[in-house]
Amino acid sequence: MIMLPVPFIKFVPSVMADNPDDALTAMTDKADTHIEEWRDEILELAFMKIPERVLGRYLPDLGDYLATKFFTWDTETAKRKKIQIAIQTHKQRSTWVYDAKPKIDLITGLDAQLYKPDVADQDDCILLAQEATDPVTYWLTLNGADGTDDKLGWWLIGDWTEYVIAGNICIDCHFGINVPTLTAGEIALIVITLEEDIFPAYYRGYLGYVDATGLFIYYAGGTVN
Repeated sequence: MIMLPVPFIKFVPSVMADNPDDALTAMTDKADTHIEEWRDEILELAFMKIPERVLGRYLPDLGDYLATKFFTWDTETAKRKKIQIAIQTHKQRSTWVYDAKPKIDLITGLDAQLYKPDVADQDDCILLAQEATDPVTYWLTLNGADGTDDKLGWWLIGDWTEYVIAGNICIDCHFGINVPTLTAGEIALIVITLEEDIFPAYYRGYLGYVDATGLFIYYAGGTVN
């Protein structure tokens, strides 16, 4: 049992307690309130290392203890989640599963996934040598207007932003949702989060979504340098 000087009126000199005025009553009532608050805060220190339970005012201290990066826009829920995953984040920093994805999902509340194009559906070029084993079907086209399959042919890469180039990473910000969903503000928060704390040097990221036809659509302002 915790012994507290409550009610506080019993712990003041009797000459004052026997003749209380308004000022004394206000002071003792305030003391009763503060003492109970102090008791509760002290008891809550037992939960300092439990991010789901610790008092919100202690989150910055616990975040510093775990070297967790908070942004000014982080909600209390986001701070608790970052603290919860801090150890695995430090151990596997800049990885998709343990660092990047959880922080993107914290901002959007959705399911982000890396976008990987279907290789079987991409342009292909195979040079034949007029062997007897050559297939009779065509393998590529040079002119998209010749009436053949426009999924075959040459893909000329020119601006170095194509996702087939190593170092370019496309992120589907809301897997399974085929229409633009995120606001410009949310995109900006994701970009800042990835640039300042996660994304490797010499890599470039593109935030977007996959539309109903399977095409990856870039979000305006969603480039991570």
